[in-house]
Amino acid sequence: SEKLALLKQLGGQSSSGFGNETDMEIANTYLSQEKYTEAIPYLENVLQKQPNGVNAPRALLKLGLSYYNKDNESKALAYYRQVVEKFPGSPETTEALQSIKTIYVSQGKTDDYLAFLKASGRTVTASAEDSLAYAAAESRFTNNDCAGAINAFNSYIQKYPNGQFILPANFYKA
Repeated sequence: SEKLALLKQLGGQSSSGFGNETDMEIANTYLSQEKYTEAIPYLENVLQKQPNGVNAPRALLKLGLSYYNKDNESKALAYYRQVVEKFPGSPETTEALQSIKTIYVSQGKTDDYLAFLKASGRTVTASAEDSLAYAAAESRFTNNDCAGAINAFNSYIQKYPNGQFILPANFYKA
């Protein structure tokens, strides 16, 4: 597109002083077109030029999103974790934490998610742990992973015999 051509031309002028902003805008344009593979090098450029710059948390978050949409959850997690670990006070941290939660719950790895939260200095209530364990089991059920769902519901029932979701867990398990 014409916008991309102009941005690339502007970014190529090293004296312009807009290199990082231009790379970010090119990446955003590709992301808006769901061209994740094309966006990645520009996001990586942002980090290479200024790893702790103002655009770094946003670039890391968008790299996580790009890899998530390319079905590479392990790389997505790595980038989301960097947002939380390197920029804990940034606005992007909330979205990164939600994305990390989504991935771990879909994988049925709520214990790993809880360990990550605790390691990053966040407190987790017993109620939140209960909810996560149930959500992981329910996710497996929703995704037609019957064997995984039965195991997850059994694990939930064992771990939380008085949990807030004990009735539906027993129902789904049957």
